[in-house]
Amino acid sequence: MNINLIKKTLFMILLCPVLVSGVNVTFNVDMSQEDVENEGPTLWMGFFWPEPGFVMTDDDQDGVWSYTVD
Repeated sequence: MNINLIKKTLFMILLCPVLVSGVNVTFNVDMSQEDVENEGPTLWMGFFWPEPGFVMTDDDQDGVWSYTVD
């Protein structure tokens, strides 16, 4: 069985109830010890969302990049 398909399916099972419930979910990743380009990391959520993913932001320049799914 394809492990990527299993991962995507589990992700959708866990995230879909949150998306339809109207609850905001914020993803944070600490990249302060990594060399990150200006565009920063992207949040890729599988084949149901945009191809390039969601671009995370670091508004306070502390190396912690965030994106909120609402």
